Amino acid sequence: MSTDFFVNPTEQLEAMPVTLQDEMVQIRPRPIEHVQLAKEAARTNFINRLHKEYKYSLEYAKAIGRIVVDPTAARHALEHLQRRRIPSGTVYVLNVDVFTPGVSVNPVNPRETERRAYQIEKGSDDRSPLKLSSSAGPEPMLLIRGKTPAHIMQVARDAGADLRNNSNTALKDPIWMEGIREPLLLFVAQVDHEDGSPSATFVLAADGSSRTAHSHEFTSTDEADAIYRWPQADPRQWSGHLGSIIAVQDRTLDSVSEHQLAAHRALVAPASIVIKVDAARPNEPIDAVRAYRSMIGAIHVSRPKDWGVGAENDEIATAILDALEADGKLNPDLAAYLSGTLPANILESKGFSPHTDVRGLHIMKELNRRSVRPEVSRVFCSIRQQKALRQNDRSDIVAELMLRAVRDRISQIASPTEVNGIRSMLQRTVRLPEWRASEFKVTKRSPETLRDEAIEALKTNPENLSTAALELGLLGVYWLVVLTGIKRETTQSPNKVSGAELAKWLMSRKQGIYQLYQAVIDGRTGRKNVRYVDPDGNFVLAANEAEQMVSDTLIREKYNETQGVSESGGLATPISQSTPRQILQNQLSDLNRKLYDLKVRVAEIEKVNQDGKKLVDAEGIPYGAAEEAGRVLDELRLQLLTWGRINKRQADAASAEVTEDGVKLFDDEDENPYELDGVEA
Repeated sequence: MSTDFFVNPTEQLEAMPVTLQDEMVQIRPRPIEHVQLAKEAARTNFINRLHKEYKYSLEYAKAIGRIVVDPTAARHALEHLQRRRIPSGTVYVLNVDVFTPGVSVNPVNPRETERRAYQIEKGSDDRSPLKLSSSAGPEPMLLIRGKTPAHIMQVARDAGADLRNNSNTALKDPIWMEGIREPLLLFVAQVDHEDGSPSATFVLAADGSSRTAHSHEFTSTDEADAIYRWPQADPRQWSGHLGSIIAVQDRTLDSVSEHQLAAHRALVAPASIVIKVDAARPNEPIDAVRAYRSMIGAIHVSRPKDWGVGAENDEIATAILDALEADGKLNPDLAAYLSGTLPANILESKGFSPHTDVRGLHIMKELNRRSVRPEVSRVFCSIRQQKALRQNDRSDIVAELMLRAVRDRISQIASPTEVNGIRSMLQRTVRLPEWRASEFKVTKRSPETLRDEAIEALKTNPENLSTAALELGLLGVYWLVVLTGIKRETTQSPNKVSGAELAKWLMSRKQGIYQLYQAVIDGRTGRKNVRYVDPDGNFVLAANEAEQMVSDTLIREKYNETQGVSESGGLATPISQSTPRQILQNQLSDLNRKLYDLKVRVAEIEKVNQDGKKLVDAEGIPYGAAEEAGRVLDELRLQLLTWGRINKRQADAASAEVTEDGVKLFDDEDENPYELDGVEA
């Protein structure tokens, strides 16, 4: 064996260019490190200790024992597990090196779920999301349930391909040249199948799926093999597979390819394997799923490695519905309906509407029930690593669940950037306080009935939104947003009115009621745009005699004509409110708009350039002005937080009085009477 190979193995290789901080530098691949395959007896000793000392199942112990590089060191490391704090408990991890072909990408990886089509839109799609739960045994093992092994394999392969080609392509070159240097966070998982196929126990990367996916590419590992083949393979077959990659370290440099060297570098990775989970309080048990979601939430949601808004909210939404179902606050059929995992072809047989807009009504109602609010807050805050639910957090989850029913449809009419805009606009639109208030009802009235009742109500009481207008309004704005009839306000918009305010404006006018009704009809019939109607509900024709389509500019300009808008985007003459609470809510809405304008103004200041550099970075701003602005903002922050805490104390007091034996499908329930509409601490 050539010793020069380890001293300087890359002299004859062409260095690969990597861009760092906009400068081209030459990075040479890391020299490969010698890997020694352990004896099977040492591996057995480690497995037996984990099995007997911790009383864990043999399958759990074998899954870990199979992938550790040095089982003797791992056995001794069991005496020095690292503790990691999470909300409501402590997780203990084993820090070891592992063989990456034996680690699966996460088949429930949230990075790609925001693009995944759910059954409620696609029917019995084999690529549907997998169900996640915890083992009933003492080991912290995740349970994953799918239809068939073929279903699991396809989901895993799709997840790996998405990670390599879409979510984290920037990791490819560093792993090729350096291998995996940052530890993977690993959980043991067991996959069960609805068709009765045998279960499989394997190790998955809760954090590090992107790195694992790239290592699989370099080591020629099929994602499905890490779940079904290698965990069950004969030890000699597994060792033979590893040995074929390791063998290059005993050969001369001129006899191996760059790909073989990259495979060797990617073969071994540092890892933290979750071994034990302890609850902080005896009366608040914590299982593997809660630990898993808390740990990856701390990494990818609360910072530092963002999944993205859609993926974050999608993962949190799933966790919330799982928790509500486990607590008996949602029955299984209703939970599946709200989550979007109930196939479209069986909705009516289960007693649900086949229309996706109606599902949105139920999502809004169910997630805003007083009885579920504490659990929603607990799950959300444990994943986002925050102390309390913020004002718009619940609405953002509602919006993400609504979008699950139309993701494929949106992808056919919008680019990825436009999809993010649709998500943002729907979030901002469903924040309307009236949709969370006690007067918001979910009924079985047809769009025609809702339209006629809403118009009739306008004649007798034009100052207040009727229950019919609110119900039709949520159905209609859902399609107006999805089909891009209204969009998020920008600096180029005719006004800065929020989506929620546009929705309220539409619901308070005869032409708006007709427009909302037309949006429901066009959305349900599969059109790509919503047709524009006049005050009598008739189609408006363009200059070429074709039917005119609704656009955000058209809606906002019409709003300006009927309302009168000031330069700041607010109402020049505010609509009179009938109660002090409504007046207060109107003032809060105006405050939110001004806060948004302030953020825009600061961003514009930051953009000012001189000689290609940001002027504020070079010269800053006058210290006196900065100090005064900071003082004012601090005072306002303290005042707003004081009011928020008062509201929270009253809401908590009211929630403590609520007891409930069970939740019926769509059983209407009053809101918390002590909570100010639209304001959450």
